[in-house]
Amino acid sequence: MRPGRLSLQQKFIFTIALIIIPTLGGIFIWAGYQHQHLAERQLVDQARVLAKQVILTRQWISDSQGVLVNTQSKGAREANPMFTDSFATESGHFIRFTPSMVTKALSEYSKETNAYWFRVVSRFPLNPKNRPTPYELKALHLFSTGEAQEAWRFGRMANRDVFQYMAPLYMDAACLKCHRQDGFDEKRAFGSLCIYFPDITLGKHIRFGHTALTASGIFLIGLVIIALFFLLKRMVITPLTKLKTMAELMGEGDYNARVELETGDEIQELGQAFNRMGDDLKRHHEKLEQEVERATRELCQANNELKTLDQLKSDFLANMSHELRSPLTSIKGGLDYLLRTATEEKQKNYLSIMDKNLGRLIHLVSDIFDHTRIEAGTASWNFEAVDLSELALEASEIMAHIAQTSDVRLTVVAPEPVMISGDLERLEQVLVNLLDNAIKFSPSRREVTLSVHKDHESAYLSVEDEGPGISEDLRAKIFKKFHTLPSSGKGEKPMGTGLGLFICKKIAEAHGGDISCEAPCKKKGARMVLKLPLKQPTVVHPQQPPPPY
Repeated sequence: MRPGRLSLQQKFIFTIALIIIPTLGGIFIWAGYQHQHLAERQLVDQARVLAKQVILTRQWISDSQGVLVNTQSKGAREANPMFTDSFATESGHFIRFTPSMVTKALSEYSKETNAYWFRVVSRFPLNPKNRPTPYELKALHLFSTGEAQEAWRFGRMANRDVFQYMAPLYMDAACLKCHRQDGFDEKRAFGSLCIYFPDITLGKHIRFGHTALTASGIFLIGLVIIALFFLLKRMVITPLTKLKTMAELMGEGDYNARVELETGDEIQELGQAFNRMGDDLKRHHEKLEQEVERATRELCQANNELKTLDQLKSDFLANMSHELRSPLTSIKGGLDYLLRTATEEKQKNYLSIMDKNLGRLIHLVSDIFDHTRIEAGTASWNFEAVDLSELALEASEIMAHIAQTSDVRLTVVAPEPVMISGDLERLEQVLVNLLDNAIKFSPSRREVTLSVHKDHESAYLSVEDEGPGISEDLRAKIFKKFHTLPSSGKGEKPMGTGLGLFICKKIAEAHGGDISCEAPCKKKGARMVLKLPLKQPTVVHPQQPPPPY
């Protein structure tokens, strides 16, 4: 697997997590909200029952015209003798408790348990402690207008969080005996019973429920993810891993690799298809190997035959070139004699044409002879100290007549001696060939420059003309065998065998150097550069053909 990419196993884990966590998470959040809402409803229902009990108790006390309480008892400690009746009996001294006094006493008792407490609030309280808060005053207004029958909220009282429930209180006939002068009537709520529960109980219950839900949710989500992962791993990931291993083994050339899957589904069918493919690949590979082996034998046989024919061709060309040079030399000598002794102009013209074509034939035979010896590795080399500047002057003298005939000025720039170790005859052959090409491709009244220079490691012979030049895509091709360019660069039929520059390149390589075609300093023309090492070169013969199989 490439770095930065997720494996199939990791993708399965992420996919399962992206599906399960939001789904089950949403379910548990909804369940938590419902649990909190249910807890609140239970608390409201509990407050309703408690309020009903207190109101019924007040109603019973009112109907009974109060209750007698011994002044020495704990329950009578909050009584105010100025607002109630007292009675002396044989059993002790008693006072009569009104519904409000009983409600207050019960509230004090409930506070001691810290479970809940309550009080009665009124729009016109006789006791300042029963004065309503802004929220309670608003609830009393709703009760008096009949817009609400109960009210509750979560708030703060006495620096603690509480749950407050309020239920309206109405006057009855017994209550009106005492409160008629205060403007009360039976149809309107004169006050409210306020019940308070510490919020810590509800908070603990809700937090415990949330904690339980969170823990169970995390456990269930983890359990589902693990279960799904192992199921998917068993049913999908493991079989695919086996298929991948088999494919890699086949890619490495092991066509005997097979996969055994017992999933009983499409993946098992895929594994069987892979096995059938492996059998087919193995048969095709064996058949291909047999065909390649047969073709290799045939190619080896054909190669041996071609090498034999090539050797025969090389031997034939070498022998024929050698045999042709002797009679051609004799014919050349005879033509030179006839040219010197002929008196008639017509005879001289015919003899000049014959001499020109004979020179081309001698040049052709020499090129073929040199090419054959170089390719066969039989060329002889005679290395000695050579002054390239002096060699350049000699080559220019040889080509001076041809340059004069073509109306081309030949210039040599060789300011100092440049000594190398090389075969003088072969290097002169290269220079003459380069100069002959430069003169042949130069228009009349133009200049061909032969220059010599060196640096710390190499010596350079460059021949630059002012002809049409050579395009960049042809500069490497001109040194290949049998590649020719039109003479004079004007589209005429190519002349020569195309072996001259090829032979020059081989001679340069035999000296440990190279020859190349570069863009000239001038706008037009071509620049041939022969690069040779200043040190003693190692003779490099053309590579011998490999031995036959």
